[in-house]
Amino acid sequence: APWYVVPANKKWYRDLVISTVLVDTLKNLDMRYPAPKDDLSKVVIE
Repeated sequence: APWYVVPANKKWYRDLVISTVLVDTLKNLDMRYPAPKDDLSKVVIE
């Protein structure tokens, strides 16, 4: 697990660094919805 040095002198900059690291980490996970197991093309919603 990588470590990040986050300066805490300015709260707005600390929050920016943390949110940037989180967004980049979540994007790198490349998460996707799983494919449905059943054929949903015949489902009718009224």
